[in-house]
Amino acid sequence: MRKLALFVLGFTAAILLSQYFLIGTIELIVAGISAVVALAALFVKKRPATMAGIIALGITIGSMWNYAYDYFYFDHAEAMGSYSGEVSAVAVDYPTETDYGSKVEIKIQFERKPSVKAMLYSFGSVPDIRPGDMIRFEGTLKLAAEKTENDYFASKGIPLFAYADSEILIDGTVENAALKYFHKNFAKLVKEKIAAIFPDFAVPFMTAILSGDRTLLDEETYVFSTLATTGAAHIVAVSGMHVAFLVGLLQLLLGKRSGSNIVCIPIIIVFMAMTGFAASVVRAGIMQIVMLCGAILRRDYDDITSLSVALLILLAINPVSVKNGGLQLSFAATFGIILFGNKVYSVVSAPFAKGKKLHHLYKNAISRKVINFVCASVASSFGALIFTLPITAVMFGYVSVIAPLMNIIILWAVTLAFSIGILVVIVGFIFAPVGAVIAWVPAVLSAYIARAASLLSKLPFAAVYTTSTYIRIWLVFMYAQVALFCFIKCRGKLLVFIASNILVLSCCIGLSYKESAVGDLTVSVLNVGQGQSVLLASEGKSVIVDCGGSLGTNAGDIAAEQLAAVGENHLDAIILTHFHDDHANGVIELMRRVSVDKLIAPMPDAEDEFGAYVLEFANEKGIEVITVTYADYIYDFGLAECTIMPPLGAHNDNEKGLAIVVTSGKFDAVITGDMSGDTEYRLIEYADLPDAELLVVGHHGSRYSTSEALIEAVKPEIAAISVGINSYGHPSEHTLLRLEAAGVSVYRTDENGMVTVKFGEKEDTDG
Repeated sequence: MRKLALFVLGFTAAILLSQYFLIGTIELIVAGISAVVALAALFVKKRPATMAGIIALGITIGSMWNYAYDYFYFDHAEAMGSYSGEVSAVAVDYPTETDYGSKVEIKIQFERKPSVKAMLYSFGSVPDIRPGDMIRFEGTLKLAAEKTENDYFASKGIPLFAYADSEILIDGTVENAALKYFHKNFAKLVKEKIAAIFPDFAVPFMTAILSGDRTLLDEETYVFSTLATTGAAHIVAVSGMHVAFLVGLLQLLLGKRSGSNIVCIPIIIVFMAMTGFAASVVRAGIMQIVMLCGAILRRDYDDITSLSVALLILLAINPVSVKNGGLQLSFAATFGIILFGNKVYSVVSAPFAKGKKLHHLYKNAISRKVINFVCASVASSFGALIFTLPITAVMFGYVSVIAPLMNIIILWAVTLAFSIGILVVIVGFIFAPVGAVIAWVPAVLSAYIARAASLLSKLPFAAVYTTSTYIRIWLVFMYAQVALFCFIKCRGKLLVFIASNILVLSCCIGLSYKESAVGDLTVSVLNVGQGQSVLLASEGKSVIVDCGGSLGTNAGDIAAEQLAAVGENHLDAIILTHFHDDHANGVIELMRRVSVDKLIAPMPDAEDEFGAYVLEFANEKGIEVITVTYADYIYDFGLAECTIMPPLGAHNDNEKGLAIVVTSGKFDAVITGDMSGDTEYRLIEYADLPDAELLVVGHHGSRYSTSEALIEAVKPEIAAISVGINSYGHPSEHTLLRLEAAGVSVYRTDENGMVTVKFGEKEDTDG
């Protein structure tokens, strides 16, 4: 057993426990207990005791390191989480444009205390800031954890958000800025060259796979969401695969001599720096450097040890990075390939071995390369999935079933696109016109990859979602089999494993689909963060009311994935109460991902550019557009009916939004968008509102909505509040007290996740 790997196992376990469960002095108690165990192991001269001692030592150091990091860095940042005044900082990157202005990563300087990383947001034009610039501004600091729905920024070592309330002034640059931030300047040059020589349609994809910067691709949310659904998102998150491609390309050009290995090492370091030292690239880079050093020194390469070294370095730099999904997936995939890749390869390639029926196909040089590539793709895909499946299931709520097929279809194209893309950039710096011509080869390959992802993502159940109890049962079944195969050594049973899992998965999908069809009407208030999206389903018909939110995942993707969970890729209608971002910023993505028959919305004001764009986009997609202006519009679907009432308020879009009553038999649900109490009074006077079983609380629980008059008029049994982390105080205590006083059961998406209410003549359930 590798001693360094055992130490890292204990170190990582301590960091994980500390970040997710242990607090403060408990970490020190754990460190003390494990230190005693480590010392005791010194006096026992047996291998198991030595192994336990090494792990205990790792736990001790990991617990103490995490405690020290929190004490000296995050506790200091937390103390500054409500600061307002003059801020002095150093820019560590170039600013990028946002919807409202710009953002740039900075290091805030504190007198006699360590500097703290922050993300600086400013409004207006993008400031002319370069890495290394010393800047000063009047502003406020907020904890990132209070402004976001997850630990993404903290896991990247950025605990603070800074908001500039004044002009950002530049007071000069830090010493040796050009050298210190060389990698940032080089990365900018590379990205500018990519934008200059590649066709426009390929720039977002090629920028992502060559530099690791996904900013442009994130704006193309449809492309990235289809890659995620088909299990291919890893190809645009620069990782070990890309570093391996780079080393392979260098060795092809330079040969495999010791001298070429020495040249490869600094190039790998430059590539790591160019991508911002992303966790996946650092892990892969360190592994490749260790392997190259082993070859130079003529020492055996140990993949588990090199993987452990990479993990130790990353967690030592920032223990909170253990909560980063990218890091978890990167190491889990690599570990799975190391442990299971060769075993799976030997099984899938066995039919082509000498003396087997298909060996004649292996004799031809071309077919041999194809067979080796397919077998390697299958082996690496299955190896990676072993440990990444549970992470994606827990973190993202879905599992891509079609991932192995997708990898076989596109990995060859990714290899060529990356390798030729690197050469294109090099040629582009030497003579741009030639680079622009060659650039069409990887550009076409990128279009092929995007098209393949788009087509495969539309297949029913391309991904399955853990919102279904049956899918969770399948996952438990599969991992019970994995454990059985590992510990009982059931060799040669891969086909049994695959066949039994396909059978169980098919049954679970069927049961999930049947379960979703129970009842005359299902109303699901989706968890989209600070926003609203409500899915209505009845007798195989589906309607979405609003589609906007604040989570990292686009609200349109969330809605599309909820449909995909029951094998649907079609909406009968989208109804928008109004066009504000928190109700409509995902509707374009939704119309891209699924087919839609009708879009029902209010008429946007003349100055409402986004509203006009939504209606124009729908027309271009061939979707029937219906604007509700002066009278009710009745829309029937399945066994349910939507009564959509025209705008009744004035002054702003919140008040000029639509109100909706959904009826199925004796069940009624009321949705009021963001209208305030004054407009609710007008709604009560305008419409004969029913006694409702469900009220989707207006304006995310604002104190100025869901008035006593509305509660008295509709007498809801259940109230669903669609809300996320926000600075508005939603849901207001006043609103919660009004609902409580009326005896209404309250469910919140920020606490309960997706809220689903089902109605049928024989049953009425909520969850």
